[in-house]
Amino acid sequence: MAEPIDLTQQALTALADAGLGNESTAESFVIGYQAGYDAALTLAISIETHLNSNEPTDEEIETCARGFFEGTPGITNWDAVSEHSKQAWLHAAKKALAAVNTMKTEEES
Repeated sequence: MAEPIDLTQQALTALADAGLGNESTAESFVIGYQAGYDAALTLAISIETHLNSNEPTDEEIETCARGFFEGTPGITNWDAVSEHSKQAWLHAAKKALAAVNTMKTEEES
């Protein structure tokens, strides 16, 4: 479980990082507000990026692996293949799907 967030320490650190010194109360407020806004925006972007990472699901990986497997000569029954061989196909499928997702993301940018 994650450690609780120490908001007091974060606030003190943010004030120290803002370099508040001889500014008036209003200037200090604006500088502190801007620093907090920038930090919140950065956090929101990192959360959105994480949520939209397009990691393939286990079902997508298995479907892709079966597609690769069925297109090769030899045993054609997925259920008859050894677990070691299945893991190799699943690994290849996961890498392929990650590469496709990366290319799609680059095209969208």
